[in-house]
Amino acid sequence: MRRVLFLSSVAAAGLALAVLASPAGGQTGRVPTISSRQFVGGSAKVTVSGSVQIDQEVAINTQASFGDGEMTWLQFGASGSEAPNAMITYQPGEVGISVGRGKFIATAGIVTGEDP
Repeated sequence: MRRVLFLSSVAAAGLALAVLASPAGGQTGRVPTISSRQFVGGSAKVTVSGSVQIDQEVAINTQASFGDGEMTWLQFGASGSEAPNAMITYQPGEVGISVGRGKFIATAGIVTGEDP
């Protein structure tokens, strides 16, 4: 009984230390900026399950994908087309993702400090 109590106390203390740990040297705790750039190749594995099924590798759309130094757009396939497509947008503190095929579109977003 004492061993279980001791191990649970050690586990609780370890969890508290992990949550309260400060960033390592060189880490600022903020999301880095992505410099201006064009994208020339790549792909995304798009997988959707549920009422719509998608499981396909989609090539990057090099004409629609770029970073301007403040925000980055990564377009895979052609938005709104009948073929599977995806869009990832990134700016410091926020990431947006949309996946679609034809009229079906699913979107999600993550903002620093908020529940996704």
